[in-house]
Amino acid sequence: MNRFWAIICLLLSHGLYLEAQEKDESLLSKHHLQERVLLIFASSKDQAELQQQLKNLNDYPSDLMQRKLLIYTVFPENGIAPSGKHLRAEEAQKLYKQFMPNSKGFAIIFIDLDGLEQWRSKQPVSARELFEFIDATALRRAEMLDSLIESLGGSY
Repeated sequence: MNRFWAIICLLLSHGLYLEAQEKDESLLSKHHLQERVLLIFASSKDQAELQQQLKNLNDYPSDLMQRKLLIYTVFPENGIAPSGKHLRAEEAQKLYKQFMPNSKGFAIIFIDLDGLEQWRSKQPVSARELFEFIDATALRRAEMLDSLIESLGGSY
């Protein structure tokens, strides 16, 4: 009987390990501690809210780069990565399942360097509003402080 439970525990732990490994290999895990991610979910590339949000951000490429902010545009069946490469259907569906399980509408989700969702909106936001929010996060404030100290030639 003890062997039976040992085998069951072994099988369950292996399943949990595989599930954790799969999460580690997610589309966004490659950005962990490297870049911030803005996920923009829309029902189609022609959706008015999507077009407005992209217009709000397109005029600020240096601000996006300064904040290490990458943008993924995600549709129910595909999407566009920051590189311009198209997302496969399973990648887009995985993002929808993780971040938008009960909705197919418009949403913006900000994920900080630590990989955690920090903010979301169901309507387009101005670049200024987004940048102010990012600049107020602890990780961004630490970056700005490090940059200031480095520019002054010091260290702490």
